[in-house]
Amino acid sequence: MTHYSSKRFASNAGIAIGPILFVVALLAVIGMAMSAGNNTVGSTIASDRVRADIKSQGNLIRSKILECNQYSFDRGDLTDKYPYSGPDGVSFGTTAQLVESLDCLAFVNQGTTLPNNNTNLWAGAHSATLPPPTQGFDKWMYVNAGSSGGRCIRIQPSAGNATSPGIKDGLASVSAAFSTQEVVYDPSSSSQRFILWITYPSGTVNAGCQS
Repeated sequence: MTHYSSKRFASNAGIAIGPILFVVALLAVIGMAMSAGNNTVGSTIASDRVRADIKSQGNLIRSKILECNQYSFDRGDLTDKYPYSGPDGVSFGTTAQLVESLDCLAFVNQGTTLPNNNTNLWAGAHSATLPPPTQGFDKWMYVNAGSSGGRCIRIQPSAGNATSPGIKDGLASVSAAFSTQEVVYDPSSSSQRFILWITYPSGTVNAGCQS
């Protein structure tokens, strides 16, 4: 016959559930606080990066485009020689073009080219390297709609990034570094497109230079 012990645990032999639950709850609160803190830091870093990158890249691109036009004037050719990117080497058009692929029409006008027949804007009289777009953004684009529609460069967040707080804060901050005659930025726009003027339009603004 099997005998079962009738001994009972002493009243002070139980597991201390209360203190354990307290520690678990405390750890959960600390974890949530750290997560929120990390998100804040991440947003701040993204904002700082966006502000610095967009400002420096925008100024660099504008200077290269204006250099191309100035090069045309230096050659004694006073016609419109802002950069182009087209198959015929003449038409500007109003379609947005990749800034990295722009050619300078001054370099190919009347058969004149740079050494090695290189006409790319970034291999001009003072070659330069265009940095890659800021993380979370599409590449810089250029629109040449002439003196009436305006000439501009623009950049905008890639799909899914337009609502990023860090990106929006960064764009709002960098836009404040330019005058209203230089920048177009609508913080409430769905695209968060950031636009810098090369030449301000004298007529109706081309759609490619609108937010």
